[in-house]
Amino acid sequence: MTTEDTEQEKKRIILPISFKLITMISVIVLISLLSVTVAATYFFRADNKIRAMEDTLNYSTLISKKINTDISSIADKAKLAAINLQSSGKKKDVSSSRIFTETMFSRDPNMIFIGLLEKDKIQTLMIIGN
Repeated sequence: MTTEDTEQEKKRIILPISFKLITMISVIVLISLLSVTVAATYFFRADNKIRAMEDTLNYSTLISKKINTDISSIADKAKLAAINLQSSGKKKDVSSSRIFTETMFSRDPNMIFIGLLEKDKIQTLMIIGN
């Protein structure tokens, strides 16, 4: 052996085998966890987007049905109010008209104002207000 070989041996760091094994196992576990996380993120991202779109569609369908029902209800109540206004305008029966308006507005807080106007006659405006 020469002096060069002995110097190279001194420069080499000697690691125990247990440290090498622990390092290799840790690297393998980290790589496997990383690959599982990346795969799960890739595959479930599309599923989460689809699920969010389905939820949005369900909510919009529900809201549209509610709005449709509300508009139908308001239209029916407006027809009743128009009939009542026409009949009370002819008979001048204030008590039945007042009872009708109280029940209509107490049951539906969304109803604020109803007016009935004959075509080309502004003087015939009849109003029910909340």
